[in-house]
Amino acid sequence: MKTALANLILRGLAIAGRFLVLIGIGKYLSESDLGTYGLFYSTVILSLYFIGLDFYTFTTREIIAADHNDRLRIIRNQFIFHLLSYIVILPVLLPVFFFQIVPFEFMVWFYFVLIFEHLSQEFFRIFIALSRSVFANFISFIRSGLWVIVLGVCWMLQVESMISLRVILIAWAAGAALSVILPVIYLRFILNNPLPPFRIEWGWMKQGLITALPFFTGSVCYKIIEHANRYFIDFFQGKELVGIFTFYAGIANIVSVIVNTAVIIVVYPKLYEYYINRNWPKYREEQRRFYRQVLLLSLASGLILALVIDPIITITGKSASFLPNITAYYYLIIANIVLNISLIPHFILYVQKKDIAIMNITLAGMIINLIINYFLIGTYGINGAAVAMILSFIFIAVGKFYFVSRAASLPVDPGRAKPF
Repeated sequence: MKTALANLILRGLAIAGRFLVLIGIGKYLSESDLGTYGLFYSTVILSLYFIGLDFYTFTTREIIAADHNDRLRIIRNQFIFHLLSYIVILPVLLPVFFFQIVPFEFMVWFYFVLIFEHLSQEFFRIFIALSRSVFANFISFIRSGLWVIVLGVCWMLQVESMISLRVILIAWAAGAALSVILPVIYLRFILNNPLPPFRIEWGWMKQGLITALPFFTGSVCYKIIEHANRYFIDFFQGKELVGIFTFYAGIANIVSVIVNTAVIIVVYPKLYEYYINRNWPKYREEQRRFYRQVLLLSLASGLILALVIDPIITITGKSASFLPNITAYYYLIIANIVLNISLIPHFILYVQKKDIAIMNITLAGMIINLIINYFLIGTYGINGAAVAMILSFIFIAVGKFYFVSRAASLPVDPGRAKPF
């Protein structure tokens, strides 16, 4: 409980940071600027997956299973892999600017934000694997919350030079950079091993890529479901509606962030550890806790967010723009609740290494989402985008529960029911 509470406080501050960005842009800048920010943000998020290739899904298992002395070697190898991925992927992203998805004027800050966001996220995942979830969330707070709080104070003091989209992106890059420096220092402190010599272990990387490929495919599919709608909205409806959708989606996404922070990052390393050690009683106990906490926390946070949206819109002073599209916000809350429910079978399949099942069902869900987006957004605007997310996540949740039900049963203690 202490760990969960500390994680919630730190993650809550990080969430507050992202929340303040949306409120600040909504209040001080135009809906078009909010739309540009939404496209910048979505492009960064999608690009992160192509840079990282979900390689952490391989290294996380390696770090958890390794002895203390071998962990630094695994972490070193991981970052060598990412250095190589930068060399290959970063030039490939140049069409983002040629096609004006992100304006040329923001290109430098796009690359700064992308690289430091990625490094920070990888450190976050490493510390989760090392069971240092509180420090991991401290990293997240620096990356997402600290710089926003500083910027928010400047806005409250009406410092005109600090109220622009460019300043927001520069501050974001600075916060992400700071969140990379501290983990490097702390990691050397807790592992306290001689740094292994620089060596590219090609065989190890090949093994990691093969392992990570299903997760990479699944993760990209999830993020396409979450973010591709903004590009459809921009094409069919314009940047103003992209801005409104980004505002609502950023707030509704708090439902998923809370569950990931308070439940998933705490439970899944234990779930995996119990599974590989064949500690079935502990595994079942952790699994039941996982079910209960995801369901209860998703519903509670969704209800709270549904109740607070009116005063939030009032703060922005743009009720005339936001209120006519309020239905999309409620749909997005439902979409995030369904997403959280789909993560229950997702992580059960993950610890049992049913990677192909995860990939197949998520890929199918993404294709369904793109088709529904194409047909609904042109007619129904951002309501169509939100409904497409709900239907896609329902399909994924049902599909993953089906694969879980087909998985081999674990040994069952006499007198105890099977977990499924």
